[in-house]
Amino acid sequence: MEHLCNNPGSIASMQAMPHQQFPPENKHPAGSKGSSYLSFIHYRYLLLLLVITACGETGASIRRVKRGSQLARQYCSSCHAFPSPSLLDKTTWEKDVLPAMGARLGINTFHGSYYPAAVLSDTPGTTANIIQPDDWDKLVEYYTTVAPWQPLPQDRPQPVSRQWPHLFSIKEPAWQWTIPPLTTYVGIDTLRRQLWVADGHDSLLHIYNDQLQPLQQLHTASMVSDVVLPGKTAASMGYITCIGTLFPSDARRGSIQGLLPGQDSMQLLPAPLKDRLPRPVQTLPADFNKDGRTDLLVCGFGYNQGYLAWLEGDSTHILLPFPGAIKACIRDEDHDGLPDIWALFAQGDESIWYLHNTGNGRFEPQRILQFPPSYGSSSFTLQDLDHDGQEDILYTCGDNADLSKVLKAYHGVYIYLNKGNKRFALQYFYPVNGCYKAIARDFDMDGDLDLMTISFFADYGNQPEEALLYFENQGGFNYITYTLPASRQGHWICMDAGDIDGDGDLDVVLGNLSHGPVNFPGLGTNWERAPSFILLENNKRAPIKKD
Repeated sequence: MEHLCNNPGSIASMQAMPHQQFPPENKHPAGSKGSSYLSFIHYRYLLLLLVITACGETGASIRRVKRGSQLARQYCSSCHAFPSPSLLDKTTWEKDVLPAMGARLGINTFHGSYYPAAVLSDTPGTTANIIQPDDWDKLVEYYTTVAPWQPLPQDRPQPVSRQWPHLFSIKEPAWQWTIPPLTTYVGIDTLRRQLWVADGHDSLLHIYNDQLQPLQQLHTASMVSDVVLPGKTAASMGYITCIGTLFPSDARRGSIQGLLPGQDSMQLLPAPLKDRLPRPVQTLPADFNKDGRTDLLVCGFGYNQGYLAWLEGDSTHILLPFPGAIKACIRDEDHDGLPDIWALFAQGDESIWYLHNTGNGRFEPQRILQFPPSYGSSSFTLQDLDHDGQEDILYTCGDNADLSKVLKAYHGVYIYLNKGNKRFALQYFYPVNGCYKAIARDFDMDGDLDLMTISFFADYGNQPEEALLYFENQGGFNYITYTLPASRQGHWICMDAGDIDGDGDLDVVLGNLSHGPVNFPGLGTNWERAPSFILLENNKRAPIKKD
């Protein structure tokens, strides 16, 4: 299993801050798929609507809308990327997002309606800024005038094919579940040919063999969000990240537990390595200050409060002091022997950061990419996708559990190519409603990297097949996109890939969290009765089994 490719923060990001834009302009190369759609729609749409408005409204109204546009950039951009009105429809802006935003800016009532409390948290927070009521009126008028009446539709370069390749066979555990699944983590341990599955109901971490037979259960401190597996030697430590609480909270109930391999089983250390953490979703070991001792990098997702930090014994060194750290990767980018850090933040100010290790445990942060809050960033990884020797960014967005629960045309899977000097340009985008994770592997063993995605907030009413997609690489960032039969067999929130049976091809495990959007006829009941996980066994090195 490669823990850096799991989606440990997805269970934390299901409730995000209710602020919302398409990717920043100037980050899309000419000719990239979807780039014209994403880059120019805001400006053309704004111009068109302002012209239409001008035909029927007074000059005073036009001036108010223009002033509202200026205020939106002033106040919204102080906390996160500017959210274009075209990201959401008028009703969602007016009824859902703007009231939450207004409360954070000190607005309690609007035209006779009361706004919600500014902060819902175990530890009270503070509003980031204060806006005058008349300015707030103009800001609201700007969004409700310029925003579309309906959410913008998807613009797919090609439709999803239902003629799936018979590359995988579905394997389910033999036993029946008596309660709806609440799987929070899945991972493939290729060293031991084992499968690891975390159950959020009772904070159990289950270990299975490659035949999906149970081997061991570990009682963890709380529900598991991430696992770093130990090596084969008895001295190699593994790390279990326990989130503490699934629901949005600033309570520091999370912890990290140590794990040691035994002769026939795994052993948890009796005391946590670190506790009182702000909803941690990932832990990575490294020696950041080169003192010969292992430090721990922690993504403390939190809610209104959180951080990206590295732990040195009992000391906590905060690197970025805000919530939403959902995924990190460690690399020695400049080959100086010091581990550098890449991190994705998914709460409010959604961004990918690079933190350069300058020595002695000090880091210089640099924002690489920034996304509007309505994106619902869900995962990223670094990988050389074009075989040029430089690692690119594979990114997904699709968390749709906050206030703006409408379908979003910009949710999906993105590839940003590395142009050198920490510059990245959008090369590929494929819309997938509610996309939660993507992995890039050579599943069909033809020498290039294919993709697989899961969606936790798919368009289940019209296209439930987008819950599980396979992208067959045709070269030059051209893919044939297929749905797979397992798309309807669970509510997939986590995924991992690895060779669990030792036959040389890559299998996939999917974790089912049956809670969530169940207001779709039949699907919610199916998810609750489905197993907590399934294995997609790759048939490339075995006789093909028809699904």
